Amino acid sequence: MKRMLPLSAMFILIPFAFVSRADLIENGNFRKGGDSPSGWTLSGGKGRWVDRNALEVDGDGKGSNYWRYDGGKELFEPGRLYHFYMRGRRTKGGGNGCIISGPNFANRDFRDFTKEWQWRDFVFVATENVRDGYIRLGQYQMNATLQFDEARLVPTVAVHRALGDLRLGHGESIRDGIYTFSSDFGYKGGNYSRVLAGASASFNSYRWNINGSNQVVYRFKVPGCAFISGNVRFSVCHLVRGSCAVEASLDGKKWHALKKPEKAGEAHLVPADLLPAKELFIRFKGATHDTSLQIDRVEFQGKLDGQPVDCEGQTLFADMEEAGKDLEIDEMSLGKSDFSGETTIKVQVRNKTEKAATVSVAAKVSIDGSSKKVPQPTASPTRTEIPAGKTAEYSIVVPSRASGKYLLSLDCSAQSCVSTGCKLSFSVPEYYRSDYGKLISGGPNAVWWCKATHKIPPKRSAPEEKSTTAKLSAARNDFEAVQIVVRPEKVLKNLTATIEPLVGPGGAEIGDADLQVLRVYYHMVKNPTDRTGVRDRWPDALPPLDKPIDVPAGENQPLWILVHVRKNAKAGDYKGNLKLKADGWETTVPLELHVWDFALPEKNHIDTAFGFEPGNVFRYHGLKTEADKRRVIDMYMQCFADHRISPYNPTPMDPIRVNFDTKSDPPSVKVDFSAFDKAMARAVEKYNFTGIRLPISGMGGGTFHKRYPPKIGPFGENTPQYKALF
Repeated sequence: MKRMLPLSAMFILIPFAFVSRADLIENGNFRKGGDSPSGWTLSGGKGRWVDRNALEVDGDGKGSNYWRYDGGKELFEPGRLYHFYMRGRRTKGGGNGCIISGPNFANRDFRDFTKEWQWRDFVFVATENVRDGYIRLGQYQMNATLQFDEARLVPTVAVHRALGDLRLGHGESIRDGIYTFSSDFGYKGGNYSRVLAGASASFNSYRWNINGSNQVVYRFKVPGCAFISGNVRFSVCHLVRGSCAVEASLDGKKWHALKKPEKAGEAHLVPADLLPAKELFIRFKGATHDTSLQIDRVEFQGKLDGQPVDCEGQTLFADMEEAGKDLEIDEMSLGKSDFSGETTIKVQVRNKTEKAATVSVAAKVSIDGSSKKVPQPTASPTRTEIPAGKTAEYSIVVPSRASGKYLLSLDCSAQSCVSTGCKLSFSVPEYYRSDYGKLISGGPNAVWWCKATHKIPPKRSAPEEKSTTAKLSAARNDFEAVQIVVRPEKVLKNLTATIEPLVGPGGAEIGDADLQVLRVYYHMVKNPTDRTGVRDRWPDALPPLDKPIDVPAGENQPLWILVHVRKNAKAGDYKGNLKLKADGWETTVPLELHVWDFALPEKNHIDTAFGFEPGNVFRYHGLKTEADKRRVIDMYMQCFADHRISPYNPTPMDPIRVNFDTKSDPPSVKVDFSAFDKAMARAVEKYNFTGIRLPISGMGGGTFHKRYPPKIGPFGENTPQYKALF
């Protein structure tokens, strides 16, 4: 199995804990042994083998002790990736200090365990000095008793995002012709990154330890481009003595010192005589033989020539379940993403025997651990003859239109050979699901539709299920929308859309005044707010389609067809057409609206309250005068009311005015409700808002993450003056 493989990624891979026959720790469940657990020794201090089932260590808050596993052999191979798992809990005590775990040369500290068993895991690359490497489970300066169970160490493979020949890993990105790498030592991959070329330095949790002649080398290269500038920033988080030398090279052999910044915080510059460079090596090493320091951040940024594509990197890890002595999974890769609802996994299998073997590959998949039947993978070929010492490639196509966590089991076998295999877990986020929508017309300019509740990624493919008409339904006194999506194979110039009146029972019409065609606009989301989010362009804003637009090749352009059904509209079925035109192309999309025979009441009967920050509105629209602010705020409030949304603060221009006179003796307060009373009465009567939030000056507040304590002028909530004012 090759290491540090440049693999391509379509979806998110999620490492998972499983019992692996490739496990390199022979007694990781601590069941074997005589007077002590086989293979494990206590470094010192207090510790015990509990019920021949778990390892325990006691900490007194001062020193460190741990259980050590050497394995009786060289556990680690330099440059290879490993995934370490362990389960632990705290039976008593607590306080400061940390849990130490994993290899001694790439340790990962964890803050604490609870009293319940918890899994912890991380990935690391074995550095150059690992011949005497060993595994540790223990504590550092904790006043607690810890127990460990189920320690596992398995080979793993890095999976990077791919776009053609381009590979970008975790922390890498290309935006507007600028390549950026920013280390994130705290992520699951620890000391590993795609651009790591080699390291003799040890690693601890989130920092490289540069001691003496030890060094860390990164390699930066973007296929088809050259760096025309380069700068490096790094952070020394702990310095004992010496300093860090930063050097650049074109070949990893001849090194040049980087120009030091004139001011603190500025970047080290790559020497101009090394540029342009198709490849750059950056080295961090001790400036003196007795250097001792730690680096917790590394950043490289370079401007590229040519026309590099924008791309966000990602690194994920796939664990090997078994490594047979006859057959070996040499490489695995995920095919380039086209959002077609299929995940293509390419597997290279090596025949390690001295004879040709006919090797079969079988794959099974489940979603979210469910027993529910799901479409199964297909392999091509399913069987082929592999000469002695050679490899053959198999393609596994996994249907993956639905969102969820997929578990793929892969088995490679041949007669008279020891089989090998792996288990691979990957996830299709909800945003990338492609099991919804219906195709209205195919061809070079596909047109499809779906409900308004879906967020459509810009790159997902058109659906397979067909329909001749886009359909929606609504009550009277209601707003409803449907999305019509145009997806051209080539750039579509000057797209426009015109909607005809919808004609219903007895010739009743829903006309132009109640029909809108809005353009779904995409925004780049760089920092997802929760686990359901992904770094990508997201549909959000809905500006009117009031002028022709161009649609990029291979991308979706949803059009938001918004219908207002008045409270006196006739119930029944309405029909109309949406006409789409562009340079050299036009089509008609039939629309059907069913109006139910009831009306929504004027006043809402469901309480809602949505966050609304008027300051952002004023800044976005560039509003300066009070008249402009009031006019725009009224437009927002009417939109909220139309769609039965109650904002937190419906009277931002007319708050409850509170004047605290903290200098009087005793302090006094005046509260003025006059403007607020009128504005709130209008908000309730005109807009029918049902839920509001009333901030009161001096009472503090906060968010889910931080509390702002009450305070009036200089007086905190526990002072006599504050209590007098309230």
